[in-house]
Amino acid sequence: MFDLIIANGEVVGRALIVGVYALAAAAAALGRRRKGAWGRAALAAPLFLMVLL
Repeated sequence: MFDLIIANGEVVGRALIVGVYALAAAAAALGRRRKGAWGRAALAAPLFLMVLL
């Protein structure tokens, strides 16, 4: 999926990846304030996305 976007326009692909990562970073910021499984999942999201993308 990302290969198709990058093939059509590298800028669009990069913007999408940066946008998804920014959302994950916001979730991590909320996760720092929360306790329990949801907080740990939110903290792990940016690392997971960095490895995935």
